[in-house]
Formats: sequence, C-alpha cells, structure tokens
Amino acid sequence: NKVYLIALGICLVIGVFIGYSIHADDKSQEVIAKYEKRVKQVQDSLAQIIDIKQKEIDSLKSLEPKIIFENDDVVVIDKPTGMLVHENLSAGTEGTVVEWFLKYVPEARGVGEKSLLPDGRALERSGVVHRLDKETSGVLVLVKNQSAYDFIKMQFKNRTVKKEYRAFVY
Repeated sequence: NKVYLIALGICLVIGVFIGYSIHADDKSQEVIAKYEKRVKQVQDSLAQIIDIKQKEIDSLKSLEPKIIFENDDVVVIDKPTGMLVHENLSAGTEGTVVEWFLKYVPEARGVGEKSLLPDGRALERSGVVHRLDKETSGVLVLVKNQSAYDFIKMQFKNRTVKKEYRAFVY
C-alpha cells in the first residue's frame, strides 16, 4: 500500500509538473504528445514495480521458520530473512514468527510481557524473549510458558546469554 501511494504521488507530481510546463509555455501538440508518452512510460514502470513488490510481499507470507530444538519450555528456530518477528504499525500479524508460533503452540498465547503499539493497540508478542530484524536470519528462542520467559529474559538482562553475529559482505 505504501509503495502504491508513493507511486501514485510520483505520477501526480509528474502530471502536475508537465501540465504546468505545457500551460506556461503553450507548447505545440507534438510536445504535449511527447510528455504524455513519457508520463505513460513512468506509469507503466511504476505499475511493474508495484507488481514486483506485491509478489515479494506475498512470497514473504509463505515463509516458515525451521525448528532447531524443542523441549517442554522452548522452541528454538532458524528465522528466515524477510520474516517479521512480530507485528508493527505497517504490517499486521500475518506472516510473522508470532503468528507461526501461536499456530504451532497455541497454549503459549499471552506468554511474555504486555506491550502496546504507538496507536494504543495491544502488540501480540506471545513467546518472544528477544527478536531479530526482519532482514536478519538466525537463531531465535521462543518460550512456551511464563516461567521459561522469566528465566530466559533474566539471562538476556544479565547478559549471560552469549550472542554471536556473523555478516557476509560481498
């Protein structure tokens, strides 16, 4: 939706600019046709970009993490690149790690701390002790119960959890 609105805004700005130029300079029909053709090319290019972005969004919704380890208290996953851990203002819960986790472990709903989005709605973070950025893949620990949450959260707070980051630069 944001991509579409940006693209629409660009088309409107181009149209207003071209319209202003045409009326201000009183150009011939040939010049007008040239500008109309260019606007059409820009609109077509933007439509292609919007289509590509929508396909990317649709493919991200089908991402699924891989379970690395599981016991009665935790599920440790390999979060794929492009998957949100939990909802944010611009994306709902669809296609998030939390959505997947609650389907896999429905009894974990409500585990963790209560949080609110800036608009005042409740943020669904059930089972999330820590997070990784959307474009970051890696190991993520999800908890099934409140006692596991409290224990692991304290380890993160006390910095007794060892974290290792690796980046591939090309």
